[in-house]
Amino acid sequence: MKIIILHPDGQREERELPADPDKRLEALQAAVGGYIEYLSPAFHGLHNHEVIINDDGHERLPLNTTGSLAIGMDLKVCHPLSGPIVLVPTEDDLHAQRLAQEYYFGRLDALVLGLSSAEEAGLGFVIDAQS
Repeated sequence: MKIIILHPDGQREERELPADPDKRLEALQAAVGGYIEYLSPAFHGLHNHEVIINDDGHERLPLNTTGSLAIGMDLKVCHPLSGPIVLVPTEDDLHAQRLAQEYYFGRLDALVLGLSSAEEAGLGFVIDAQS
């Protein structure tokens, strides 16, 4: 399986992903330059790819505006990602998962903004960790 790496300088690179799970993790970590983090489908527009980024790269790696736009991020709402962005093909269609996450997080936003109560948003109860 080939992965696509979108580098902060705009370069695009393809690499073969090993079949061995242990080597696969090592290859993904090498591609992002550290520990990996899967980006939720709620934050990108790709239906047939998982998006993997560096887990702690936001503070120390260069912004990847071109890659963020390429994966369909809305930069009016979100900051661009930092560091290399790795696209891993998947057989699953992530569209349904994205819609469910947008629906759920939309209800949380309504609660946080004071537009509805937890009960009105259909969340049952929510523990406020800020208090």
